[in-house]
Amino acid sequence: MSLVLDDPQAPALSGAARPAGAPATAPIGVPLARRLLSHLGNSRWTVPLALVLAWEVGSRVGLVPARVLAAPSAVLVTFWTLLVSGELPSNLLVSLARVVTGLGIGVAVGTVLAVVAGLFRRGRRWSTP
Repeated sequence: MSLVLDDPQAPALSGAARPAGAPATAPIGVPLARRLLSHLGNSRWTVPLALVLAWEVGSRVGLVPARVLAAPSAVLVTFWTLLVSGELPSNLLVSLARVVTGLGIGVAVGTVLAVVAGLFRRGRRWSTP
């Protein structure tokens, strides 16, 4: 028994009568997996999924060396391992601190150079190509 979400001819699972033309909430009909696969060809996910699948297959058969580009499954396993161990969140915080520090330094230096270029002739000549 499978669920089809938009077959108006199929009876509803709840047994209650529904008005003509009303969408079925969970009728029985064509297997859901088959319907999803039939719509996959028209989906915006087709090309990205095909690329990831080709990447996985290429990694598993040896076309893409693991040292160059790890398989998506290996990336997901490593991601999950680091997340569960707590190593990933702590390292993300360190990286975020570095990003904020770099942004602060860049904004401060850029502001000083902009003020110098805007207020002084030498600064304007120096900054103009």
